[in-house]
Amino acid sequence: MCKLEKLLPQTIDPASGIIWERKFVPADKITEFVKWGLIGERMFADALGKLEQSS
Repeated sequence: MCKLEKLLPQTIDPASGIIWERKFVPADKITEFVKWGLIGERMFADALGKLEQSS
């Protein structure tokens, strides 16, 4: 999770030679896209809490 100040142009991934698609997902919807199970849900909930505290 992050807050963007400026969106830079995409570049080629040096490991794969591919320009990967960017996906911007609302923070409260991340577990609908990243399926890491219960541990992932808790990690993202903690990260979202820290993000909200810093605002």
